[in-house]
Parts: sequence; structure tokens; C-alpha cells
Amino acid sequence: MYIPCRHMHICTKCYADRRTAWQQSLPRIRAANARRAEENKERIKEAREPLPMRPEEYLCEQCKTEVVFAGSVDEVARWAATPFVGQPG
Repeated sequence: MYIPCRHMHICTKCYADRRTAWQQSLPRIRAANARRAEENKERIKEAREPLPMRPEEYLCEQCKTEVVFAGSVDEVARWAATPFVGQPG
């Protein structure tokens, strides 16, 4: 199950494979976004529409929201029951 959207209609092995593939592609995505950011500076100066940035976070395959946590229903229940940790003040 994914948090916060509660979707996850794949087995844990498929999730692990997808997560690994995402982690391996992340440097390429970040490099592409850096190139797009530079190109967008020029496009904005020319009053052209900027290129969209590719999402860098792991997204739910169904609803495309960012996955904060993923696991079995029991793991999600334990994760949700863990108290929040405040920021040092």
C-alpha cells in the first residue's frame, strides 16, 4: 500500500523492481531537469512557454501522487502508528 493515496495493486517484488529502476534513473532525470532549467531561462526571455520538469519523486502508478511510504497493510499500520518526530527547536 502506498501512503498517502492508499493505492498499490502490485506485489512487493514488482514494487521493489520499480523502485530500484526509479532510483537508477534518478541521476538522469535530475540531469535532464538541470538542462531544462537552463533552457527555460532562455525560453522565458524569448516569451516562449517553458518546458515541463520531470518529477523526481517516486509516484504512484495510478494517481501520480508522491509516495511517502510503501509497504504491506501491516507495515503501513505500524508506520502510521509511529509518533511524529518534531524538529529541534
